[in-house]
Amino acid sequence: MFDGSNYEEEKKSMDGLISFVLAGLSYVFLTISIVRGIVTEGAADKIYGIMCIAGFFCCISGFVFAVESWKEEGGFMTAKRGGIIVNVFAIVVYTILLIVGIF
Repeated sequence: MFDGSNYEEEKKSMDGLISFVLAGLSYVFLTISIVRGIVTEGAADKIYGIMCIAGFFCCISGFVFAVESWKEEGGFMTAKRGGIIVNVFAIVVYTILLIVGIF
């Protein structure tokens, strides 16, 4: 008979999930800042610049969580790879915006 006591669920990577949440939050900040900058024709308030900086730090910390998720055994490989991909893309976009904003 099937006992059922040896059933184990696939371990999910909590760090990978946190990485995705931080990437999503940084994309929300990015979208709000860009839309507000377009609407005001570049004369947005300081809070939107601070929001961009906060989004940049969110994607940096999300990248760190994604790298940490590689050290965990088990978990879904999609969450580990996806966390790195979405956070690196956000870092590249924020870096481009920083360079454009300086010059």
